[in-house]
Amino acid sequence: MYRIERKFLVDCTSKDNALRILKLNKVLITESFPTRYINNIYFDTENLQCYRDNIDGIDKRFKIRIRWYGELLKPHNAKLEIKYKKGLAGFKHSYSLPFSISGKLPNFNEIKNAIAYSNIPSSLKVILREFRPSLVNRYQRNYFVTSDQCLRVTFDSDLQYFSSNSFLRNHMKSFSLSKDYIIELKFPSENLSNGSEFSNSLPFRMTKNSKYIQGLNLLMTR
Repeated sequence: MYRIERKFLVDCTSKDNALRILKLNKVLITESFPTRYINNIYFDTENLQCYRDNIDGIDKRFKIRIRWYGELLKPHNAKLEIKYKKGLAGFKHSYSLPFSISGKLPNFNEIKNAIAYSNIPSSLKVILREFRPSLVNRYQRNYFVTSDQCLRVTFDSDLQYFSSNSFLRNHMKSFSLSKDYIIELKFPSENLSNGSEFSNSLPFRMTKNSKYIQGLNLLMTR
């Protein structure tokens, strides 16, 4: 099922104040899940086709990532996610990956082996051969939901990015955007009016922010 996502860039106030504004919003929200870190390994083609599709504003596009929660160097219960977008709406498919490592990130061969032994459809495995790690990132996420359970709101902070080359050499060097925070609003298309009401109540600028695009742009300028 498609859901609509709207993103807001918070770059003009502190984290505590931004969270206070969220919690005091006229559209009441409550915390729905404990705060945790999210870790991602993004994938792209050799010529960065996913990156270019986003930059060029291609309406129908997708991105591929491996995601897990908690410690960066303990990729337990990792999942391969394919996220499809059409304008502001999208959906994703997830597949469990059988990693059995700890104390480091999986290297490219370990990733390929995990995909080979996973329940990912064979046709998709063929497509994935054209992709390789392009960026690693992690951030802390707070989770909220409205009282009617129609809208999900997340608040991302402590954004950190790592070059895929450095992680493949097991020598992690990060660069951070710690002063930026991202609010994401997610809801089914049938709740568009509720989503618009919440969006209009926020004093923050709506953005097409993509952590993947942001991270690669930073990497390219270093």
